[in-house]
Amino acid sequence: MGGFSIDWTNMPRNNSQDSETESPSMNPDGIYDVGDELDEPKISLRIVAKRVAQCLQVSAFLIALSSLNTFLFSLFPFNGLRSTWLLGMSTAVLSVATPLLISFLLIACAAAFDPNNKLITSRLRFIAKVSWWISLLLIVLIPIQIFSGIKALQARTQSILGEVVVLKNIIKGIKSTGNEFELRAFMASLPNSPKLPAKFDAPFSVIRGNAIVNLEGTVNRALNDAETQKRNNLQVLIVEGTRNAIQSLLLAAGFAMVAGLRSQKYGIGGIILGLLNL
Repeated sequence: MGGFSIDWTNMPRNNSQDSETESPSMNPDGIYDVGDELDEPKISLRIVAKRVAQCLQVSAFLIALSSLNTFLFSLFPFNGLRSTWLLGMSTAVLSVATPLLISFLLIACAAAFDPNNKLITSRLRFIAKVSWWISLLLIVLIPIQIFSGIKALQARTQSILGEVVVLKNIIKGIKSTGNEFELRAFMASLPNSPKLPAKFDAPFSVIRGNAIVNLEGTVNRALNDAETQKRNNLQVLIVEGTRNAIQSLLLAAGFAMVAGLRSQKYGIGGIILGLLNL
């Protein structure tokens, strides 16, 4: 019987087994390539970041428009020469500065979420420039508040003193009358003349003396009230002026930091950001 041999080296391979045991290919860096499945979370994160940036922008615009709307309508009626208007304007600027700063910070956050968006980047550069001017305005606002507060205090005091002068003139006029007829004629010439009885129940000298005593008492009370109000108003002016000055400086520092986002060397904002990085 003739012998035969089998060449085991040339036996056909089982393709099904190879496919089952085939391992992922390895890239030159020694990392297995598992396909594009790992890129899907990155893509979804980028989409979420863009949507968050859009929401932040819209919120910033709404906050800014709402605060500016309140500020503009608070300026009417416009009268820049009145101290009370200047004082109200200063208060309105401080009230609108905080939400405006928040809206600027929201735009900066939007730029952080979507740094490749050229529109957001341009808006960030714009608010950085505007923030620098707003910080200057807030600093200039401090002496304006002090000046307008002092003027308003003086106006209130002058109003009371004007009433005292009117009362003193009435006292002089009563003292200059020599009889009942002259007294009645003088009282009738006053802008708000009091109603006198048809006939006095006491002599003229007594009537005139009582009127002078009553008016002098009114003058003394008015002077005392004026001094008390002046002292109280001065205390209120010092407290509110100090509070508003501190608030102006803090808000100015906040806007300066937003301006510093444009450049680390951009004024006081860059200095503050540099200190925060320490």
